[in-house]
Amino acid sequence: MDFRIYEVNDPQHEIYAHNAKEVYDYLEQYSKADKEIFMVLCFNAKNRLIECVPVSFGTVDCSAVYPREIIRECIRTSASSVILAHNHPTGDPEPSTQDKAITKRLVWCLKMIDIKTLDHIIIGQGRYYSFCDNGLIFDYERAFCDFTRRLDIDI
Repeated sequence: MDFRIYEVNDPQHEIYAHNAKEVYDYLEQYSKADKEIFMVLCFNAKNRLIECVPVSFGTVDCSAVYPREIIRECIRTSASSVILAHNHPTGDPEPSTQDKAITKRLVWCLKMIDIKTLDHIIIGQGRYYSFCDNGLIFDYERAFCDFTRRLDIDI
């Protein structure tokens, strides 16, 4: 999957992200945080970054994430797509069961309002985990389509 991040604050120094590694590089500063920070990167229809918004500040090993907070930022910024991101202060970017569950929930909620989830990236110390690169975003979208098809809902 190709997507790009444009740093809108300094048009002469634009940052392009063609893959999860480049998004990780853009957000690497969060790898040093001692608490979990959950962010949503909101993009317009041309994949231009509108805003990177921290939506939740947690503890050393968890962060409460509510779909309504993500959706509020998407609507406020008129986002067409998003990249979700959060750090793991332990340095290990492997997703927990809770990380997978909230990602699936967010993909489904955002899909209901026609906002595409491009990726969810977990930032660790010197490495990252991409839900997109590991096929999970696609799996969650396919599960959503299967679910709505079974209910005969056209979304």
